[in-house]
Amino acid sequence: MEQAAEYIDLAEHVMGAEWVTAEHFRFGSSRLLTALQHEISGD
Repeated sequence: MEQAAEYIDLAEHVMGAEWVTAEHFRFGSSRLLTALQHEISGD
């Protein structure tokens, strides 16, 4: 999750805040779901 946040910050810095949208910026949903489940469960 931290890496995703860092990547979003970098993209915003390089490309501009208007570029960081759902149309341009996507993460693999299966990996994101797994990461969120681990964060919630505290694993």
